[in-house]
Amino acid sequence: MPQTTVTRDIRKSLSEALKPHLRGFAIFPGPAALNDIRRPSLVLVRERVEPLPAAPMGAHLNTLTLWLVLPQNATEDTLDDRLETLFEALDAARIAWTSADRAVFENAYPAYQIAFTAHTTRMTKEA
Repeated sequence: MPQTTVTRDIRKSLSEALKPHLRGFAIFPGPAALNDIRRPSLVLVRERVEPLPAAPMGAHLNTLTLWLVLPQNATEDTLDDRLETLFEALDAARIAWTSADRAVFENAYPAYQIAFTAHTTRMTKEA
């Protein structure tokens, strides 16, 4: 995936970059309340935006979390297998991640939180 993306479209751009590599996964390009999860699901959340100090105005560093969420009855082995599949997709889409932490989504679903950053530029409309 290219380093630079329009800020307002970062979640959508990342979701689109992952889709071809994750058949069978549901991908939500933003916070979502998932009900009755029946297949591996991904939820992409932008956690923080900072200006890039050495870059021109409108250049940002985005900190994002990608939630990998499985059905409640998923085993740890299944969760680990889906995590490896996700790592392969992130590599194929050229998305560098920084950490993956075991978690529970909405106090019910086995999950991992995968952290990463992405550079974006803000587009301004011409008059």
